Amino acid sequence: MAKAAAADDSGTILCPHCGDMVPNLRAIEPGMKLRLQEHAKINPAPDQVCEGCFKIMSKMVSKGAALRAEAQAKENNRLMLWKNRVALIKQAKNYVAQKNFSDAAISYEKYLKVLEIVYDQKPGGLKPELFKNDRGQEMTVITSVYWDLMRVYDSNPRYADRQMKAAEKLAEFARFTPIFPQIMRKAESQGRSSKNPEAFKKFIKLSNSKR
Repeated sequence: MAKAAAADDSGTILCPHCGDMVPNLRAIEPGMKLRLQEHAKINPAPDQVCEGCFKIMSKMVSKGAALRAEAQAKENNRLMLWKNRVALIKQAKNYVAQKNFSDAAISYEKYLKVLEIVYDQKPGGLKPELFKNDRGQEMTVITSVYWDLMRVYDSNPRYADRQMKAAEKLAEFARFTPIFPQIMRKAESQGRSSKNPEAFKKFIKLSNSKR
């Protein structure tokens, strides 16, 4: 508990926070004291401070509230994105069924972007260890996404670089999922009729070496 400040013979009062001698002090209400202790790490927070300290502490409290609001908004956005990811997958698969490969690629890429945001990863930074403990089943979905992207990108030579990157990511994830044998068989078959067989060969080679 902060000690009450006492006035000296000159009529000035010692600020218990900064130590300056001032003509008067301002009271800090309990709610502000609590926020100072929790977010500004001023513990214990004084009951009274000088005008200068009060202004600084008010800014600390305002900044702390803004940071909390920003963090909460970010978390709410992550939750919303996470819930919407299923709709993106369904949308992409519908596009694939309609042979609308351009829009399918966009929806699948949005899904992967959602995961990168949720898990604080840079573009292309998703890795299997992120999903082993809490959402292991998501790895199977991710594997199916990369496999579909392999086929979608195969529809146009301008997607060759993206297809190669998808092959690398598919090899990273597929071996941890129950659909791995099925994907391997499909890759061997698809590679024989592919416009870019090198991408499928790369996936098979990487998968065998990682396995």
